[in-house]
Amino acid sequence: MTGYLGSQLEEFSKKNLQNKLFIKFNRKTKKFDTNKPKSINLIINFSSPNEIVCRSGTDLNSIFKSWKKTIDIAINSTKITHLINISSIHVFKNRNNLINESSKYGSKDPYAVMQMKCVKYLNEKCLNKKIRLINLFVSNIYGSINKNIKIRQNLVLNETIISALLNKNLVLKSDCNVTRDFVWIEDFLIILNKIIEKKDQIKFKKIIVASGQTLNVKKIIIILFNYLKKSKKQKIIFGEKITNKLHPIYYSNLRLLDILNLENKNNFKSINQTLKKLESIYK
Repeated sequence: MTGYLGSQLEEFSKKNLQNKLFIKFNRKTKKFDTNKPKSINLIINFSSPNEIVCRSGTDLNSIFKSWKKTIDIAINSTKITHLINISSIHVFKNRNNLINESSKYGSKDPYAVMQMKCVKYLNEKCLNKKIRLINLFVSNIYGSINKNIKIRQNLVLNETIISALLNKNLVLKSDCNVTRDFVWIEDFLIILNKIIEKKDQIKFKKIIVASGQTLNVKKIIIILFNYLKKSKKQKIIFGEKITNKLHPIYYSNLRLLDILNLENKNNFKSINQTLKKLESIYK
């Protein structure tokens, strides 16, 4: 476990997943935090290069080689039977209004290109080692389950939350007048736990984890910021108008709901429900 999502899962597991033992993989030492790595039966890969790294201008091949070395060591040091790879919905081509697991990859964004390379490699690696692989293509996750855990500020809704709580103005590069699918962090962690529990029954290699709704980002930012801000003097400064914005894209979560026998309305919190969660965490 590593990064934003890994740290959230680690904290979540302390109170909610006490029947499971989660072991960290240290990327610096290239070792698991245990003397018995062969006892590990499942790896959750949170470590694929993030958008900051991929969009930094660094050569993608060198980034991929570094990630590949790390994931190879992690897999080869265990006797895992399953691997859950946390990827992104951004790998899919956005030509159609509806994206599902049958949609083609094809985004040219460096982050999406890297995610596609990682998925391809893990497909081959797991096939050769007879490991059951589940690729989760996850929507835009935001929030935190604990105020003491740092959240990634480069994600726009997280940046909104942090600025409001720190009594700062929110300065954004664009007008944010676009639509996106969002998933509250706790909803994602609950779903991930259910996937772990049902991993032996899941036959699909590709599952989209999304709310199935598209929301206007600008409107959500205004609602979140105004609800959480500490002072009336705080304000939002939007940047340039987005001229090349995409049409609304809906990410189907029907496969996910079917596999886990879920109902959409009960498993993805609305913005109003999220506000109450944020209030209980930070206020």
